Amino acid sequence: MDIQYGREKHSTEKIRSLGLCLGASTVSAVQVEASLRHDTRSSYTLLNPHITGFLTLPHEGDLRRTLLSALEQTGTSFDRIASTGRRFHKLLNLSAIPEPEAVEYAYG
Repeated sequence: MDIQYGREKHSTEKIRSLGLCLGASTVSAVQVEASLRHDTRSSYTLLNPHITGFLTLPHEGDLRRTLLSALEQTGTSFDRIASTGRRFHKLLNLSAIPEPEAVEYAYG
């Protein structure tokens, strides 16, 4: 979709993101949707980010089974996926960020 702001024309697209927290006792997931407005070739703005779903599941020592269950419930069609967690995030081949940084992004 193209949006006209004054004389500038910006293209927008809807993006879906999934955040995973692989904790010591639970697997948590949050789904976020937002519009992404391309301002220039290398610059963009997120518009109207909102949570569309979340879940928290105890893993009781079986992280893999619980993670698969979480992905079955959330689906796997996302534009971006990131994980956090002190130790278990290393089991995944995903982008990982420290939890304090994830909180900063969420509230910033």
